[in-house]
Amino acid sequence: SAPTENVQARYIPEWIREIINYKLKIKNYKEKDFWGAEKENAVVLCNEALLLPVLHSIPPEVKNVNITMGFPLAQTPVYSYINALLELQTNGYRADTGRYTYEAVLSVLKHPYTRQLSTVAEELEKQLTKDNRFYPLPSELKKDDFLEQVFTPQNGIAALSRYITDLLREVAVIYRQEKDAEDIFNQLYRESLFKSYTLVNRLLNLIETDGLSLQADTFKRLLNRLLTSTNIPFHGEPAIGMQVMGVLETRNLDFRNLIMLSLNEGQLPKAGGDSSFIPYNLRKAFGMTTIEHKNSVYAYYFYRLIQRAENITLLYNTCLLYTSD
Repeated sequence: SAPTENVQARYIPEWIREIINYKLKIKNYKEKDFWGAEKENAVVLCNEALLLPVLHSIPPEVKNVNITMGFPLAQTPVYSYINALLELQTNGYRADTGRYTYEAVLSVLKHPYTRQLSTVAEELEKQLTKDNRFYPLPSELKKDDFLEQVFTPQNGIAALSRYITDLLREVAVIYRQEKDAEDIFNQLYRESLFKSYTLVNRLLNLIETDGLSLQADTFKRLLNRLLTSTNIPFHGEPAIGMQVMGVLETRNLDFRNLIMLSLNEGQLPKAGGDSSFIPYNLRKAFGMTTIEHKNSVYAYYFYRLIQRAENITLLYNTCLLYTSD
């Protein structure tokens, strides 16, 4: 049992040491033999949002890690940056006075991407706070080329789409360093940038070629819905490295050493069914797929996964057990 989700991720180094000790003691392995068989060890995430804490918790002695799962785009920095930019150009800009609001400007200036691409962002933020500039003019904020691009008012959803795509291209420069090519986190962030750019660019094509007409607030909600429902796919090679995957990705795979995180009700299987206009009773009466079928499928995946494992560790969050009370 664990009191929080992150504590489960922090247990992974201890789990790896326990597996090594088991191999050395019972199987008479050498440690190098253990790392030669990394593919026999799997970390299964019932809650896929734990991917980043898990990756941060993997100790350096693990030579290779293979990720085969999807990661929510809404939990990456690019999602919060797009939201901050959209808020800045919609609710954060008053067309009647030609001024931005302090809160919208501050959320953009404080974002790590702005800090990395503009050397004066932090100084500008402090100056606005010191001078109590609650409604700064765009001319006050354009301290360098990047900030000039950020704080230029946009009119219309087509201009707003081009504005987002241009800034995403600017952010992509951060991850083009060759020395970071093997950094798994930079790979994740690069993929999130590409996925976000593709979504916004697709909307821009619909606006320009198909005449899609929306209000700015509707466009913002639509884009937010698209981003929150998007997962970043990881396609790895199961024959190399310790495996990190979701429950669905474990189908027909066997592992000697297995640890499953977030084994809670609502996580395995996931809470909530697919939206449908067909009521449950009609689905049941006519033999259509119901929640019971989904539960049975996940039960099969679970028992199939642990069928041939030698060492199984199941972790669950004790706090979630009492939320209904």
